Formats: sequence, C-alpha cells, structure tokens
Amino acid sequence: MNEPRPTSTSGNLGLSRRLVPMTGRDPEEHGRTASPMVLLFDLTFVVAVGTAAFQFAEMVAEGRYNPFFAEDLEKLGCKYQQ
Repeated sequence: MNEPRPTSTSGNLGLSRRLVPMTGRDPEEHGRTASPMVLLFDLTFVVAVGTAAFQFAEMVAEGRYNPFFAEDLEKLGCKYQQ
C-alpha cells in the first residue's frame, strides 16, 4: 500500500500518473439512488439557469441588455443600442 510515488526528473509527480481516465460507476452499486431532495435541487438549478439564459437571450435580441456586458458583447460582434 505504501508504494513510492513516481517522480519526473524535476522531482514533480509525473503527468501520466495524474491523468486517470474517468470510468462510470457500477449501476448495480448498493445505495446509488438519489434522494428526492437531491433531485429537487437539480431540477431547481436547471430551471433557474434555463430561465436566466432565455431572458438574457431575449434581452440581447431586443437590444436592451445591461451596458455592463456591452464591451464583452461588442467583442463578439454585437452592438449596444440605447
């Protein structure tokens, strides 16, 4: 269990040992279900982000977005209209 950690020539942990491909969890794992509270939180977050994105897209399309974003949007090719 106490294996020495591999190091590169500079003494840092080698990059190849730090990058581990992600693997899926076992769907048959005991206790894997989500509670209703977690599902409600996830749904609330998705609805909030979706609503904010929709409202922002409408504001941009109508030309009435906050001037705070004007410089960033001008970089993307949008023009601010007052």
